[in-house]
Amino acid sequence: MKRGASTFPFLLVFIMIAGAIILLFFITFGKDIFSFSDKLSKGTIIKNLDQQLAAFSLPENSGNNLIDLGKESKISMECRPYSQNNIFAANISFLNKNNNIESTLKSQKLILAPDILQGKFLKVWTLSWNYPFKIDNLYFFTDERVIFYFVQDPNFNQGEQEFYDNFPQNMNKVPYSNTQTFSIKDKKILVLIDDINTNINPYKSRLSNKHNIVLIDKTNNKVKICEPSRCKEWLSLGNTLDYAAIFSKSIEEYDCIRNYAINQRLSFISEIYNEKITKLQAKAPVNCDYSQFSRDLNLFKNNPTQALQELLINQNRALELDKCPGVF
Repeated sequence: MKRGASTFPFLLVFIMIAGAIILLFFITFGKDIFSFSDKLSKGTIIKNLDQQLAAFSLPENSGNNLIDLGKESKISMECRPYSQNNIFAANISFLNKNNNIESTLKSQKLILAPDILQGKFLKVWTLSWNYPFKIDNLYFFTDERVIFYFVQDPNFNQGEQEFYDNFPQNMNKVPYSNTQTFSIKDKKILVLIDDINTNINPYKSRLSNKHNIVLIDKTNNKVKICEPSRCKEWLSLGNTLDYAAIFSKSIEEYDCIRNYAINQRLSFISEIYNEKITKLQAKAPVNCDYSQFSRDLNLFKNNPTQALQELLINQNRALELDKCPGVF
């Protein structure tokens, strides 16, 4: 047998083995590239979402915003454990099909969503919290699956009717009916603009364990969230934080966002106005006395009730009527 012929089978085997190794390398390399690209894509989606929110922060009330995520996605938004020194109030997380977190962005914005959100597009309502001065914007998210049922009443007073009317229709606002059937699959929030002690048992009996009931009492300035097994109520701090209760997925979530809103944001803005008062007093005419306003502002900072808010509004108006520069 010729020497060349005897080595040919070994050469063929060598080529096949080398080819298989090279093919395996490129397959593995390709998988790594796609995996890296997918992770990068998920991180980019969340970052772009936060950047789009920045564009919505200018209007004081904008309920027609639609965020394009670029692809079908599953997003979770959670209020981070409260800390006075923590400027990041929320986690925006990209979830996989098993609801495990794959990528997270810390956000300074006050963000609420009533459930894990799914889809290529998200709806967002940006609303300024003016109490009595501009404090911050809140961002309310939803998707097509979450429905907000409002119990209407022909006897609504002006404040109740305004609260109902100002909830954007495109945020899946639906009038509640006594014949309403609730699917177990999707998240539903039932909203009653009524007395805080209204009997909710007739409504609870028709809801599954996935649904919440929110009571907004405009007469007694209170708000209550009822989960299937418990309820909790708070003093109302204006319409914006009342809407925040509607968009909170749980009692803990609403407690958390209130802590950031009151103890961090309101406190910070109150200090800015205190500094402004000091400067105004130094240059103001003799008849302009800001001392009482300053005392009441400090009381408001530590206990921001509706009564103190209205007192500050009236004092600011009185200063302006006396030809003094207003504080806000």
